[in-house]
Amino acid sequence: MKKFLFVLILMLFSFVVFSQEQNNNYLNSNDTTVFVVVDKFPEFPGGMKGFYDFLKDIKYPDEAKRNDISGKVFVKFTIEKDGSVTNVEALKGIGSGCDEEAVRVIKKSPKWKPGYIKEKAVRISIVIPIVFKFHPTKEM
Repeated sequence: MKKFLFVLILMLFSFVVFSQEQNNNYLNSNDTTVFVVVDKFPEFPGGMKGFYDFLKDIKYPDEAKRNDISGKVFVKFTIEKDGSVTNVEALKGIGSGCDEEAVRVIKKSPKWKPGYIKEKAVRISIVIPIVFKFHPTKEM
């Protein structure tokens, strides 16, 4: 029984060490892998407040106004190791020009502070909802 437990513990230890070595080698390579879970998440210049201020550049599309279109556009993009924004696309949209407007604004984003795994900058995929809610002005 002791021998069995020793072998089992040795196998588990070997598996953990092997997995750890693979993970470290993986992060040391010049891989183009895009992560979704990281130790330190990317940060927009100025933090969340800065990001909300940046999103104020969104213009409500005329077609969406005419058709009274409201809703969320889910935009996916990659924060590169240097903080630049790439691969911007609308995953789920509401049409009438809102999808294109959301993508346009995110593409204009300044560089972010990159995300990290084990103190190494990595590429990270992010999905955010951008809300379009039209409030027509009422004339008196």
